[in-house]
Amino acid sequence: MLSFCRDNDIKVRKLIPYQKDRVNAAYFEKRLRRIQQDPPDVVYMVSYLDDAVLLVQALRKLNINSLLIGAGGGFVDPRFISMLGDSANGILTAALWRPELPYSGAQEYHDSYVELHSEAPDYHGAEAYAAVFVAANALERAETLTPEEIRKALDETDLETPFGHVRFRSYGKFERQNKTPTVVLEVSDSKLELAWPQNIATSGKSAQ
Repeated sequence: MLSFCRDNDIKVRKLIPYQKDRVNAAYFEKRLRRIQQDPPDVVYMVSYLDDAVLLVQALRKLNINSLLIGAGGGFVDPRFISMLGDSANGILTAALWRPELPYSGAQEYHDSYVELHSEAPDYHGAEAYAAVFVAANALERAETLTPEEIRKALDETDLETPFGHVRFRSYGKFERQNKTPTVVLEVSDSKLELAWPQNIATSGKSAQ
């Protein structure tokens, strides 16, 4: 994100790191008071679940009315909204999957997961679910079950899954990567809605 800001002439006014072993409500309030009098346009947070909840609670308590953007697993965890309630509304985050996306079996996977677990899956679950399809497909196509043949079959994967199209490519220093489009989500009425791409947005006010 820092590289993105530098490349796009976006001014980063302040970096506020925190120590995981010291995290509590009072600690976050103290660290965030340095932006209370002159809040930035955007507060970009990278946190796991418990930290994310405490961060947002502190920001709301201090009436810091910046646009809040959450990165990291905490903001797409199904428990995030239930732990914050209405305080979560308006927060933007990003993910690699939503059931509304036009992927084969995406909605069916979501509905079956909810029926079994009484909560919605996040993109990590969909990714793991799709990985089983990829593995099974590669094993079916491999001429033998040797590591070399299985690797060859994986390299030749070209498959539609509930997580989207899977086709591995190498670029730069990275090998066997599957590129999946990122979507922007907004917490609206205490639930995650698709905010971008705009042509399939469900949040009512797409991210600009």
